[in-house]
Amino acid sequence: MAKNELFTEYNDIVAIHPGYYIKNEIEQLGISQDEFAISLGTTGKYVSDLVNGKASISQESAIKLSKRLGTSSDVWLNLQHEYSMQITKIMELKTIEHEKPLLDILTSSQYFQQFKIEVPRKMVDKYNSICKYLQISNLSMLQNSNFCFSPRKANATGLTNYNNIIINAWLRTAQNSTNEFNVHAYSSEALVNLLPAIRELTLEKPDVFQPKLDEYFKNAGIYFIVMPYLKNLCLRGAVFWTDKSSKKPVIAINVRDRYADQFWFSLFHEIKHILQGKAIQSAYYTFIPSKSCELSEDARKFENEADEFASDYLIPKERYRDLLDSDLSRKTIIEFSHDIKIHPGIVVGRLQHNEKLGFHEFNDLREKYSVEV
Repeated sequence: MAKNELFTEYNDIVAIHPGYYIKNEIEQLGISQDEFAISLGTTGKYVSDLVNGKASISQESAIKLSKRLGTSSDVWLNLQHEYSMQITKIMELKTIEHEKPLLDILTSSQYFQQFKIEVPRKMVDKYNSICKYLQISNLSMLQNSNFCFSPRKANATGLTNYNNIIINAWLRTAQNSTNEFNVHAYSSEALVNLLPAIRELTLEKPDVFQPKLDEYFKNAGIYFIVMPYLKNLCLRGAVFWTDKSSKKPVIAINVRDRYADQFWFSLFHEIKHILQGKAIQSAYYTFIPSKSCELSEDARKFENEADEFASDYLIPKERYRDLLDSDLSRKTIIEFSHDIKIHPGIVVGRLQHNEKLGFHEFNDLREKYSVEV
């Protein structure tokens, strides 16, 4: 970038300060800057600042210049406006080029494809498109771990800048989705009363259970948002409360390789986080365990509670113990599932997770969902 007080150049953008033209006018008149200032009815300092690119032309100054130099005031206002516009373009381009690595992270996470955002060819247009979609002014905001929710529950450490950007983009999209529809006033009692009906939906296909889930949660005052999975996203789901006048909980879960057991376990896991209420403050995130993501002591406690709730509500503890005393054959699993009115894939997934079955056994019973995002 080339720059002096009157000229600023960046790439193919050139910004010329109107003081450049005024300086030329003074030279052609063959008078000093102080003499010009007196004839203009202003101070010598203002004229000096003007011809050195340190002052702007006001409406009053434009009128004075037009009278003194025999031009229209629009000439000087337009020159000032054009200069300001070019400086703005340079600042915008510098910001975008500085934040290009952040844009590359979102691109590599397949954010544009997963959320079906049209991807312009030009970098500037692409940057502006994602900012508009996320409803933010710049991508650097995504690096702040407290961006979406402040204060964020410190339930994990070791997250990288890359992690924060992907997490915040995903959460921000879920957060913005709550503006697209309304729900009733939140009632924990209504949610608890709906749990049996939600559990019964495990026997239905996605095209049947998803609209019913939407209706159930809406009536309980909960925003239920199914989100696409972003590459390298280390979240399974999230629970947070809206910032609107009446606080309402939001469940956001991703659909990464969602078999029936994974979907329903994650859903009941997040429901428990809502029922934990104020204990988890304004937001809580269910992380995918990894070496780079260490859970805090409080987080492990809440996670264990949510895991236990999801496991025992889907498959009652005593009934599960009885199952473990059986031969765990295909026939036994199907009959057991039918008896407790649960999807057989949920039983298989539980047994595989507890290492009572190999991860290759009875996977045909673990139905893989295609859930509408």
